[in-house]
Amino acid sequence: DTILYSETAMDNLRLFGENIRVVKFFKLAFCYARHGYFSFKASLASGEKKEAIKVNNYERALINEIIFSPKFTANYLELNNYYESINMPSSRKNLFWYAIMANPKKDWPYDFLGMIYLREGNTAKADEVYSRAIRLNSKKHWLNRILGKRYEQSGDFNEAKRMYQKSIELAPNEADIFGAHIVLARFYQRIKDFEQAKTIYLDLADKYKTRDLTEVFTGLAACFRNLGEIDRAIEYEEKLKSISKKAEEDLQFEYFRPTRVNYFKLADIVKLFRMKLICVQYPMRELKPLKEMLREKEVWGFVDNQASFMEKVKKEGFSAYFTDKFGGNFGHCTPEGYRILAENVGKVILDKLAGK
Repeated sequence: DTILYSETAMDNLRLFGENIRVVKFFKLAFCYARHGYFSFKASLASGEKKEAIKVNNYERALINEIIFSPKFTANYLELNNYYESINMPSSRKNLFWYAIMANPKKDWPYDFLGMIYLREGNTAKADEVYSRAIRLNSKKHWLNRILGKRYEQSGDFNEAKRMYQKSIELAPNEADIFGAHIVLARFYQRIKDFEQAKTIYLDLADKYKTRDLTEVFTGLAACFRNLGEIDRAIEYEEKLKSISKKAEEDLQFEYFRPTRVNYFKLADIVKLFRMKLICVQYPMRELKPLKEMLREKEVWGFVDNQASFMEKVKKEGFSAYFTDKFGGNFGHCTPEGYRILAENVGKVILDKLAGK
C-alpha cells in the first residue's frame, strides 16, 4: 500500500489543507476529546536542557500519534521500547492499560501488560489483566495462547501445554491453526523437549507443503542440532537456504513503481542539498537488487543486512528478530532485530567516515 510521491496541483492543495495548523489543532482536539489524553511523568535523559527537549518531543510525538490512531499497534510498541530504554516501568504499564481500553478485543495489549507484571513477580496484577481478557474475550482462540504464556511464566508447564493445545482446537481457520501449532512447538523448544517440538514441526512440514515453511525448517534445524542429529540439522539448514534463494530470485529486481519513484525522488532531494545518501537493504534480502535499482544515482554507501540476520535467525529462530513476515522472508523487527539493523548502519557510516 505504498503511496506514490506526487507533486500535482491537487496533491499539493490537499497536503496544504491537511497541514494548516488550525486544521491540525482541531483534529488533535477532537481526538483528545474522544480518546482522552494519558500523561506520563517525563524522565530527563540528562541534565542538559537541550537533551531534555529532545526526549520530551519524541515522547510527545508518539503519544500524539497514539491518540490520533489508537488502533495502530506499532506506535504503542515504539513508545514501549523507548520507556524500556530509559527504565520507566510505570509508564510502560500505563501505556498498555490505555491500549487495553482502546483495543479491548485485541490480544497484544493483554499479552504485553501481563508479561510485564509476571516478570516483576506481581502475579495479582497479572491475573487482573488476564481476568479482564477472559471477561471481554471469552470466545477468542488467542486468549488460550496468552493464558498459556501466563502459566509457562509461572512454571506450570502442564497447564501451559493444555492452554496452547486448546488454542489449536479453537483456531477458526487454517492460518490460525498453523500459527497455534508453531506456538506450541516453540513452547516445547523453550522447555527443552526437542522431541515433541520436532514431531510438531515435521507434521507441519508434511501437512502444509504449499505454505512458507521458513519457521518450520528453522525450528527443525534447531531441534535436530540439540538432539545431536547433525546431518538432519544440515539438511534443513540447506532447505532454508533454498527458500531464501528462491525468495531472492522471485523478488530480485521486483520493486513496485511507487517504491522506485519515491526512492529516486529521495536521492534527488539529498543530492540537491549536497548531503550523503546511505541506502539500507531489508534484513534477509540480497543487496544486489537495491544497487541495481539505484545504479544511476549518487549513493555514498549501501548497508547489507542479509548475512548478519540470516546467521542470527539460523541460531535463535525467526521470531527472535521479527514480529511478523510482511516481507515474505523478513518482517518488522523485534528490539533485538532493530539493534542488529542499527549496528549494521552505524558500521557503514563509520567505515565511510574513516575512508574505508
